[in-house]
Amino acid sequence: GLALRSGDSGRGGGPGSVSLQTEEAIKLALGERYNTAANALDLSDFYNDDVLRQNGERVILGRANYMETVLRIIRDNCSQLQGLKLSSNRLMTLDGLKNLETVVPNLQFLDISDNQIRSEAELDKLKGLSQLKSIVLKGNPFATQYKTPGSYVSSIQSRLGVTELDGQPVPARIGFDLPAPSSLPPSKDGYCGDDRVRAVVHKFLETYYACYDVPRGRERLLEAYTEDALFSLSVCSGTSAGKQRGPPLGDYVRQSRNLMRVRDSVKRSELLKRGRLRIASHLNELPRTTHVPSTFKIDVSLSTPTCVVFSVGGAFQEASGSNSRTALRLFTRFFVCIRSGAGGDSLLIVNDQLQIRNASLQQVKALEEGAPSAVASGL
Repeated sequence: GLALRSGDSGRGGGPGSVSLQTEEAIKLALGERYNTAANALDLSDFYNDDVLRQNGERVILGRANYMETVLRIIRDNCSQLQGLKLSSNRLMTLDGLKNLETVVPNLQFLDISDNQIRSEAELDKLKGLSQLKSIVLKGNPFATQYKTPGSYVSSIQSRLGVTELDGQPVPARIGFDLPAPSSLPPSKDGYCGDDRVRAVVHKFLETYYACYDVPRGRERLLEAYTEDALFSLSVCSGTSAGKQRGPPLGDYVRQSRNLMRVRDSVKRSELLKRGRLRIASHLNELPRTTHVPSTFKIDVSLSTPTCVVFSVGGAFQEASGSNSRTALRLFTRFFVCIRSGAGGDSLLIVNDQLQIRNASLQQVKALEEGAPSAVASGL
C-alpha cells in the first residue's frame, strides 16, 4: 500500500470542492490500490471501490472536482508513478487529464479502456506525457470507428508515439535516419545536363524565338517541326500570386485545350493541332509577342543520342489592342524533340505544349524595375 499524508490539503473550500471526509476516504482507497512493486496505481471502476463504499462514499472520476482531488493526492504522494489505470470510469472526455504530465511526469503506462470517449482528438490532451510508452484504449466508442486495425494503430501512433497499444506491440514507424537540414537548398535557375546538351537547347531556343517574335517570322517555324508533330495550347486564368487578374486572355482562351475545362472529346481533338503545316498556321494567328530571354528557366528532363525532352518558362510582352499598350504574360513550354543534323546538334519538334497565364502585379513591377530574376522566381 501507499502511506498517504493527512492534514491540510490546500483546498479552497469553494463550490464543488470535496469534503475533508470524502478526501480522507479517497486517500484510504488509493493506499489500498497502489502497487509498490510496479510503482503503479489501479483506479479502475473507482465508483464501486470497496473502501469508499465502506466509508459511505461514491466517487465519480468523470466529475472535475473528484478527478482534481485524486490527481492532487497523487502529485503530493507518488508523483514518480509509472503506471496508471483509469478504466471503466465512464469518462466521456479527457479534460481532467489535460495536465497529467505535471502530476506524473514519468508515466509510462496509461489504461483508459472501457470508458465512453467518442473522439480520438481527446488523446491530444495526453501529448504532454513525453515518457508514455503504452496505452490501452479498447472499449471506447472511438476505437471501433476505424476501417481496419492497421489504420487504428497508425492513427494512435502518429498522435501519441507509443510503442504498445492495447497490450500489443506497435510496429516501428518507417523513417530515414538522416539529419534534418537547417534550411532549404538554394533554388537553381534550371538544369540542362552537360555543356553540350545546354548548347544545343540554348541554340534551338534562340533560333526559335528569333523567328517567333518578328513579323512573318512564324512562317519559318514550319521547318522546326516534324511532318506529324503535335501542338496544344492551354490557359490558366489565375496567377502565381493569388487571384489577381491581368489583361484578358481571350485570344488564347478560344484555342485553349485545358482538359479541366474542355470535357467534350470532339472539341479536345479539334483543339489538338496535328502536322507542321497546321501548327505553323495556328502559331501565325496568335498575338504578336516579344519574349524576355533574361527570364527564361530551362529544365532538361531527358537527353539521349536520338531525342531531347525539355521545358522552358519565362515572360513575354504582348501588344494589347491598337493603343500599343503591352501586357506581360508568363508561359511554360514543353518540347519533345528528335535530334537531327551532323552530330545531332539540331532539334526537330515532335510534341509542343504551350501554357500561358497572366503575370502577377509584383512580377510586372519587377520587370519594369529591371529585375527579370524576380519575375523568373515566381514561375
